Amino acid sequence: GYLDQYTKHSKKYLTSTKLLRGTTYSTMTEAREACLRKGTKCWGIYDDKCDSVKFLLVDSQFNITSEKMMESVQGSCIYEKVAAAWSIAWQQLRTVQSKRSNRTHHVAPGDMLLLSAGGVWK
Repeated sequence: GYLDQYTKHSKKYLTSTKLLRGTTYSTMTEAREACLRKGTKCWGIYDDKCDSVKFLLVDSQFNITSEKMMESVQGSCIYEKVAAAWSIAWQQLRTVQSKRSNRTHHVAPGDMLLLSAGGVWK
């Protein structure tokens, strides 16, 4: 899951190949709602010129990082969607190695996890 929160990267841009086609919005509210509806397919929101006139959704399939963002001479900005803490933990713990039993445990959404220095148990 994702929160309706975004981290702003000022004076940055991405090439059009990193944007989801057909996802142009005239307000940030519309773009935020659309990005949340798309879930994991939407990495964030691109504001061309950072002037709140044209917003496009960023495609998550490209694993965007700050290193992949380029400096923008026209002042564009990128809003990175913030994942909920439980979602981040789920992504990191989908498959975990238990040090105690040396077996791989597959963790499913909703499983209760106990984290300790010795490993991870369901």
